[in-house]
Amino acid sequence: MKFVRFGTLKSVKQKGVKNWRSADYHKPPRKKGFYAMPYGYVDMYYIPDGWTDDNMRIQFLRAEDGRKLTCYDMEHNPDEYKAALRRAGISPKQVRRHTNESFVAYIQDPAHPPRLDAHGNPDQTPQYLLDCDGEKISAWGVFSDMDWWTTRDSFLGKRCSFRDINCETLASYFLDESHIFKYNYYFTEWSKVLRRLLARRGLDIWQLYAWPVYEHGQSAELYFLKKPHTFEFSGCLWHHFIEEMKPGEILQVHESWVYTTVKSLARVLRMRKRSRDLPMTTTPPEVFIEEDVSAPAAPKA
Repeated sequence: MKFVRFGTLKSVKQKGVKNWRSADYHKPPRKKGFYAMPYGYVDMYYIPDGWTDDNMRIQFLRAEDGRKLTCYDMEHNPDEYKAALRRAGISPKQVRRHTNESFVAYIQDPAHPPRLDAHGNPDQTPQYLLDCDGEKISAWGVFSDMDWWTTRDSFLGKRCSFRDINCETLASYFLDESHIFKYNYYFTEWSKVLRRLLARRGLDIWQLYAWPVYEHGQSAELYFLKKPHTFEFSGCLWHHFIEEMKPGEILQVHESWVYTTVKSLARVLRMRKRSRDLPMTTTPPEVFIEEDVSAPAAPKA
């Protein structure tokens, strides 16, 4: 069966497998693998827009001098923007906005807090707060005031307080699934819980800040996706069509994912394509493949 992948065809380490906080329907079912979509069922909704990782096949839209173009250029330098589109051979519909992720960091030495240099970067290597799985914590949803992670001025501004933090969200990053349900959401003073959890790490709330600055709005860089890989695969994979599987076809189940052979998936896709009562939009067409796949050989000239 033929599949499409906007990225590497190698099995790579995935984030969020153990993250019980995430109710995301699309979080990976295994620690290693990659996402793809059946050929003919590609839905760009499932290709993340706004941010990318190292495994995405992307190319930044650049000016003639090599400078990365931003949303500001799109609006205020239309001639340069259109010239870049012509050089890349793409249409405006293919242009996407690239934004970076911002994480919760902390001041390591209260006596010598980091300062911004002339280029707007911290003069010390940021020390990031890690959750119970050892992963960096996203600033999104933790800082209640966007100014704390979208402007450089806040980095040298007022000290962070419990009013600037969503205490329940940040505290939950330090608690695994066996501990979090000991707390009653409506009657727990999460600021006290968070204070205790930070104290165990030798930290106080005022030491927290967000870095890097979340680039958004007109500062967001422009990029487009390179031509995706199209490949054949005939092994077993994960997908979301669990309701249409026959009992003998299901090999494993993990939350919203089901592990079957490609043959079983192909049967469901054919059935849904013929039936008007089962539109493809009711179930995401994404699949998750655990093993490496060889890229198709380039055609000979």
